[in-house]
Amino acid sequence: MNKLLLLTSILCMSFALHSQSVDEIIALNLKARGGEDKIRGLKTMVMECVSNRQGMEFPVKLSFANKVGFRLDMQIMGMDCFMLINEKAAYNYFPMRGQAKPEAMPEELHKGMLSRLDIQGDFIDYKEKGVNFKLLPEEKLDDQPCYVLLSTNKAGKEKTIYIDKKTNLVIKDISKTEVEGEEREVASTYSDFQTVDGYVLPMTLSSPMNGDMKVTKYSLNTDLKPEMFEVKN
Repeated sequence: MNKLLLLTSILCMSFALHSQSVDEIIALNLKARGGEDKIRGLKTMVMECVSNRQGMEFPVKLSFANKVGFRLDMQIMGMDCFMLINEKAAYNYFPMRGQAKPEAMPEELHKGMLSRLDIQGDFIDYKEKGVNFKLLPEEKLDDQPCYVLLSTNKAGKEKTIYIDKKTNLVIKDISKTEVEGEEREVASTYSDFQTVDGYVLPMTLSSPMNGDMKVTKYSLNTDLKPEMFEVKN
């Protein structure tokens, strides 16, 4: 009986230490990004970028309003294209694909993209959001030691997050997303961090879906109208 109690105590202590380690890493990241209070004050963000994909360069504009909407605008082959997401639906419009007007995206795909509306990130109030984090063994990316966290949101979607131990910033994540009707793992990387209005933000982002994007300008906490995240009839 005493051995069982001892084992139970050890397991409980291990769990507590594990939870504390996760929270400590999250706290280090929030501090590195500008501080928790600063991040809680982030309400809108606009990123003006130049994307390079398959040898083609084109301008891209990403607009976010926290928990309201996300919009991507780009110009390809002289044609204006966009994708937008709000809490109710997601739409895209790419005329080169033969679309004559914006089309609603599948409901399941919309649900999988709702996390983009939370620009403060899963680390803020993660327990209230129903997000769980598990600490995985450390790994090296380009010889740089990284903390590795596995996040699972309330919908059961998993994401592996790599945090540079030197800077405490997220430099890579791997998530599962639907691509052309199939679920695939998609890796995104973040680099060339700079301080903009007190926030530490990546100036270079890369993923198989979006190619390499260089941010030329961030506009933070500007007035974005909710109507820009809706399709006009």
